[in-house]
Amino acid sequence: MRNILLSAFAMMFIVGIVVFYFKLASDSTQNSVSHPLEPQGLLSRDCGEDPALHPAWRCYWLTVGLDTQTPHTLPGAVYLSHTKPHYQDPLVFIGGGPGESGQSVEGALLFWQDWLASAGIERDFVILEPRGAGLSNPRLECDEYENLSKQLMLKSLTFAEEMQRVQAVLEACFQSLDREVNNLKQFNSLNNASDLQNFLSLLGYQRWNYLGVSYGTRVALVAALNQPQVNKLILDSTYPFHRGHLDQMPGIWASAIRDYLNNESPGVRAMFSQLLRRLKQQPLTVKSVDWTTDMPVEWVLNDQRFYALIFLALYSTELRESLLELAAYLLEVGDSTEHSMLEYFYNQIFDPSFSSLLYFATECNDNPLVSEEAFEKGLDAAGELRPLFESDWALDICRQSFFQPGQLPQMAVLANSALVAVGENDPITTVEPSKELMLNLPNGVLLELEGRGHSEFYASSCAKRLIPLFLKASESQAEQMLKMGCASDSE
Repeated sequence: MRNILLSAFAMMFIVGIVVFYFKLASDSTQNSVSHPLEPQGLLSRDCGEDPALHPAWRCYWLTVGLDTQTPHTLPGAVYLSHTKPHYQDPLVFIGGGPGESGQSVEGALLFWQDWLASAGIERDFVILEPRGAGLSNPRLECDEYENLSKQLMLKSLTFAEEMQRVQAVLEACFQSLDREVNNLKQFNSLNNASDLQNFLSLLGYQRWNYLGVSYGTRVALVAALNQPQVNKLILDSTYPFHRGHLDQMPGIWASAIRDYLNNESPGVRAMFSQLLRRLKQQPLTVKSVDWTTDMPVEWVLNDQRFYALIFLALYSTELRESLLELAAYLLEVGDSTEHSMLEYFYNQIFDPSFSSLLYFATECNDNPLVSEEAFEKGLDAAGELRPLFESDWALDICRQSFFQPGQLPQMAVLANSALVAVGENDPITTVEPSKELMLNLPNGVLLELEGRGHSEFYASSCAKRLIPLFLKASESQAEQMLKMGCASDSE
């Protein structure tokens, strides 16, 4: 989704920590490593040509839906561990989104091999990218929607005005894609989990563990409900089945921004109010560089887009700490400006490794539709942010016939051992839903990360210390071990 409000919704489930590694390579290149004979249903592919890429990587194409008119080809990768001891149940990573891609390109593999070496996982590591994203074929993309979204950035528009202007183009894109992929209803968490199971089974594994991050935690939970082969779950910034509904978003945004400002001094709150009033009356022209094309771009920052920037910044501890400096700076500039944080914001919205249309399709198919009455009730929680959301129900794309809302299964009690991590300052996958989820994970342990934001566990030094111990530990050992938490870590 490329209009600002919907892009910010999409950003809430993107894993940001390794995004720059993923940008290092956009496609697969040559690798001289010889692959073993691939199992039936898999085709070997090249992992990359960087000399730093470890020969333990094996890369594949997985084809699913061979019995349908439009099969899907998905890129996957496996790091074959040669450690001793070597455990037979691999660790399987599921990234965020829905709509994120790039986990199996060369740059990401370099990140993961460093992560595996520093963590000492002692087992194979598996990645499979989802249908419709990145190198997968077919891919859910539409140039008309992307181009119009960039054009609208040149104007000072409210979220409602943006949504109204993209609506017809977005519907046309989905109508065309529905014919091309022969059914948009197939893009959902159930199929994402099933594709992982097929890939792992074809690779010959009998048991496996999931490491899900943000939206990936939802897929891991779906998998645990349906796959007896699942051993342990590691869930970073959980996205439970009952979260993400349209009527919840106004309250989530308002609560996150309100909590942030309430923790600041009255003077800081007054500064933000002053800036928002100014941006509403006199929007700024921002000069940035498009990281994909390396070309200069201009776009307009108004009050509603600045609200979206605040919400996005709250995901990251580092960005959160930069908000005050940015606000003070913007109050001092004239009619136009440039700033590294504003450039980051623009490029997150138009990140080519993220498929907005896949985000829409998956969310629409997973979550139930919300009644207008329920949405109006949820809108009451938005307070002064109400204008940002008041057109969302009327323009909800999920009511179109090419989607089938409500495909998620009912959550049930899971016997799996689970490590659940959540940041104290996470604005979107907040602490409370994780606590509620623990009722369905009686053998799980909840790790609350003081002062941390969204998806800030799995790449931290704390995770590299705790995850390998958790994978090897018994349930009683795991609970005792995790009581130490992450307080002793500097990250």
